[in-house]
Amino acid sequence: MRLKSRHTGSGAVARPERLTESGEPVAEMLSPHEQGEQAQAAMKRGDVEGAIGWWRKAVAQAAATHDREAMGYALLNIAMASTQLGSFGPAEAAFTEAAETGHPDIVPKAFTGLAILYKGLGRIPDARRCYEQVLASGDPKLLPQARQGLAELDRTGE
Repeated sequence: MRLKSRHTGSGAVARPERLTESGEPVAEMLSPHEQGEQAQAAMKRGDVEGAIGWWRKAVAQAAATHDREAMGYALLNIAMASTQLGSFGPAEAAFTEAAETGHPDIVPKAFTGLAILYKGLGRIPDARRCYEQVLASGDPKLLPQARQGLAELDRTGE
């Protein structure tokens, strides 16, 4: 491991960063937000599994500090990336865990993700239940999507 210092524009040295021999930051020294940035960088490189690894580290650190919002967003990202990989069981688990954070910004997003996942898997009663949870949340940004999702289920007789 090597030590690297970042210099600010004023010439002051920002907090030191520990880097692995390959030049990667040591996860334990990064905040959940910084770990999320590493995950996004991995996604841009096409490294979905690497991104999931960074988000899992962010979840662990956010859980340790009781940061339900950071934990929830990292879980939502894990769920979406898992879906991208076709790993629907882990996606379902991550969406469910995100909903269980109880964070008011996270819960409706998690239920929306679950509803879409369940619809795609043909689990229509579960999809309907999740869309209804989104409606019950009253989240103004997600209400239209939930209404449309339920209307589609009604229209197709599912």
